Amino acid sequence: MIPNTKAQDRDAYATANDTALMRLLAEYGITLPPRHALAWRPTRRTTGSLPGFERELEILCTDGIVAWYMQRDGSLFYGHTQYFTGEVQTLHGAATKASATKAGAPKVRKPSKRALTLAAALDALR
Repeated sequence: MIPNTKAQDRDAYATANDTALMRLLAEYGITLPPRHALAWRPTRRTTGSLPGFERELEILCTDGIVAWYMQRDGSLFYGHTQYFTGEVQTLHGAATKASATKAGAPKVRKPSKRALTLAAALDALR
């Protein structure tokens, strides 16, 4: 029987993320809402800002919607990730297909055979 390496990798990443998140919560005294605690993941520490706040923030962890950030003075800030100017990446995880294609050459989209072209539209109007 061939072992399911994707499932093993997924479990290893989940364990590594859970361990890192617990360490982060203990280090900074962060409390997560119990209903959504399972959705939270530690992030790679990137810096950015949020419009309207004249501060540099370093992202610590997120549930994909909101995040805990650390300010330069060491104080914590809780806010949305939508307008965060830094990158939001999970700390541990496999390279996804989307991230792999971003690194390579951009894909060129070919028009379908049924696509209406400008020339065909003008011919139809004549």
